Amino acid sequence: MLFKEQLNRTQRLMPIKQEQPRIHDYNTVFIAPNSQLIGRVDVQSGVSIFYGTVVRGDVDDVFIDQDTTIQDRCVISASSNVIGERSPVFIGKGVTIETGSVLHSCRVEDGAWIGTGSTIQPGAIVGKNSIVSPGSYVEKNELIGEGEMWTGTPARFERKLTTEEISEMANSVEFHRKVVEGHKQATEKSFEEIYREQERYTSRAKALNNVYITQDKL
Repeated sequence: MLFKEQLNRTQRLMPIKQEQPRIHDYNTVFIAPNSQLIGRVDVQSGVSIFYGTVVRGDVDDVFIDQDTTIQDRCVISASSNVIGERSPVFIGKGVTIETGSVLHSCRVEDGAWIGTGSTIQPGAIVGKNSIVSPGSYVEKNELIGEGEMWTGTPARFERKLTTEEISEMANSVEFHRKVVEGHKQATEKSFEEIYREQERYTSRAKALNNVYITQDKL
């Protein structure tokens, strides 16, 4: 065996280069057990980071403002450019970033919606209350205006959003808050609680199995 892992070093909040992720309100923030925040990541209250997401602040800062939801398997990373200039990530309040999206050194303003599987390249700015449609590719240094929908690879302006659509996007914050509550309760159980639950499930499964066996014999 060429390599043997003695300790699993994976952790939700991982310091690197003496930089530790900062969580401002543990009571309202949800960070899924198999997600990772690395280095200079600043998370404000009400933020939800779902399963398999990686947020890398090992090179530059990542700031995630209040009530933002980052869904499963997203990658968010900040990096300096070729001449060493700073290139952080800023994500505003009430933003939704859907499953499988990738954001590099960009800025996403309040209330914006990043559709499933989208990519936002360095230097791009996604304006307030705007939508990047699922699967879109936003090029470097692109500017998406407030209340606009952009679509495609590369992403291009499609239309202005209606007042009703912007209102629906704002209402999603409360919906996500309710969804997150169940996940927080399930993932914050102690080992003792999990063990007792497993025992109950095992007992129920055995009881049901005995019922099926009895019915088969009749």
